[in-house]
Amino acid sequence: MAELDARKRRILSAVVDSYTRTGEPVGSKLISEMLGGQFSSATIRNDMAVLFDMGLLEQPHTSAGRIPSHLGYRVYLNQLMQPEPLTTREKREIEALFNRRNPDPNRLLEDAAKALAGYTPQNNRSQLKQTAHNTLIIDAYNANPTSMIASIGNFKKMNASQKLLILGDMRELGKESAEEHQKVVDYLEACAFDEVWLVGSEFAQTRHTYPHFPDAATLIAWLQTNRPTGKTILIKGSNGIKLSSIIDYL
Repeated sequence: MAELDARKRRILSAVVDSYTRTGEPVGSKLISEMLGGQFSSATIRNDMAVLFDMGLLEQPHTSAGRIPSHLGYRVYLNQLMQPEPLTTREKREIEALFNRRNPDPNRLLEDAAKALAGYTPQNNRSQLKQTAHNTLIIDAYNANPTSMIASIGNFKKMNASQKLLILGDMRELGKESAEEHQKVVDYLEACAFDEVWLVGSEFAQTRHTYPHFPDAATLIAWLQTNRPTGKTILIKGSNGIKLSSIIDYL
C-alpha cells in the first residue's frame, strides 16, 4: 500500500474519530470543519476518493459519506492512533475484574469480555455523569485540534436543551498553538452556541467574546456562587488544565 501523506493521514484519522463517536457516515464538509477549515471540501473529497481506492474507506451507499474499512481501522490503530498509557488506578480496576483466584485458560475470553463490559471509565475520558444539578460529558484528560472540533461538532448535534461548553487549552501544540486555538473559537462562533466558557492562557490570546477564566482554580471560585443548573455541559481540555477539578462544583 502506498505511503499516506500528512493530509491523508489527518483525514483518515478524522473519519475514524467522527464515525466511532457518531456511527454516521462522514462527509467532506464535516472533515473540513474538524480540520479547522485548512483544506477545502473539494480537496478533502479528492483525498477521500484516494483513500477509498486504497481500501481504507468504504461508502455504504451512493449518496452517503464515507466510513472506515477494516483496513482503515487497522492502519489507524497501527500507525495513526496515539494511545495514552493506563493509569495505575485503571490497571488495578481492570485486573480486579478478571478471575484471578481461578486462572482457568478456558475462561480467559469469558473473563475478558466481562471485564470490558463491566468497566466504567473514571479517568475523565469521554465519561457521562449525572449530578444533582447538571448532566456532564467529561473529556478532560486529553485534547488536540481534531478531537476538540469533533467533540464540539457532536455536541452541537446532540438533542439537548440548555447546552454549555467549558473548554480548556490544548497543550503541547508548539508554534501552531495560537492558530489552532483561534480555529476552535471560530468554529464555536459558527456553531452559535448560547453559552461557552473558556479556560487557560492559550484561549486568552484568541479573539472572542466568551467568558474566560485564567485557570481552573479561578473558575471553581466563581462556580461556588454561580453554579449552573439544568444544563447539559461538555467539559473538554488537556489534562494539564485540570478541568476535572471543577466537576464537584457542577
